[in-house]
Amino acid sequence: TKRALEPESPKGTNKRQKVEDDPENYALVFFDIETTDLKISKAEIIQIAAKCGSRVFQKQILPSKPLEKIITDITGISVVGKVMYDRKKNILETVSKSSAMKSFIDFLASLDDRVVLIAHYGHGFDAPIVMRVMKEVGMLDDFKKTIFTFSDTYPLLQSLLPERGNRGKNYKLPALAKEFLGIENGLHEAMNDVMALEKLTAHTKIRASVEDFIKFRRSSDEILDDYKYIFSCVLVPENQ
Repeated sequence: TKRALEPESPKGTNKRQKVEDDPENYALVFFDIETTDLKISKAEIIQIAAKCGSRVFQKQILPSKPLEKIITDITGISVVGKVMYDRKKNILETVSKSSAMKSFIDFLASLDDRVVLIAHYGHGFDAPIVMRVMKEVGMLDDFKKTIFTFSDTYPLLQSLLPERGNRGKNYKLPALAKEFLGIENGLHEAMNDVMALEKLTAHTKIRASVEDFIKFRRSSDEILDDYKYIFSCVLVPENQ
């Protein structure tokens, strides 16, 4: 039988969320990005977050252009001058795009195990955008070396909850989080989305296993091939 994800380790113990369904351990890393646009070819990352067990990562990046009102309405993030604010008008620390991507690579590399990057609709949004930005800053090869694969929880949950579609319900994260976790507010903030997705996949009515995550995977090369028309237009910095 399939074993569900193990609960997060208590503080002071092994902080990696290791899964032992396979002889080789995987580091299951839930991640999410918030962007300036929904178009993969031009969306800028303004927030990126990841979580593996009790280890967390989050960075904010100032966009090159003013945020559109619809993005602020969705994410709660606003930018005035060179200062970024969250929904509660708290100032958010920001870093450069290059610094954020380097820090993300370092975070993933520190996990040791075979990294599985997990996101909701990740194959169609988060993964190609992160890889496009990695190429823009000249770090795509380093990034590819730190991960094993990308897993997408959208088709995963369609598979585990087939009756939901039969009842006319959607598989969007806000709808799932509301029904299974009672979460109605705070989503579309990267770390909140990450934590909600992690809890959702471990819910007693879902219990996603490592086989489930691996079943719905695509490698970095497959993502590159899926969006080659976009990646072929990305210029690599001359000093790389």
